Amino acid sequence: PPFRSASLNWDADTEEDDEKPASPPILNPRDVLQVAYLVEQEQGISDGLEELKASLKRDGRATLGQLFIQWRGNMGEVGSL
Repeated sequence: PPFRSASLNWDADTEEDDEKPASPPILNPRDVLQVAYLVEQEQGISDGLEELKASLKRDGRATLGQLFIQWRGNMGEVGSL
């Protein structure tokens, strides 16, 4: 695809004492976690560009990917969106 992405989230940070990525956050009930990614078009790459142009909707938007969210509750039950 003619895009590159960069995570702007907690996993992009490293702990101070070493270069390992920081551990994922633990959320309590009613907590909220926002995530953000920067998606940029790569210059000079045309691979996949025709597919993208063909999939554009009337308002100029196209689906670039799919987000799957899964969690485990206090009692071990799994939830997902």
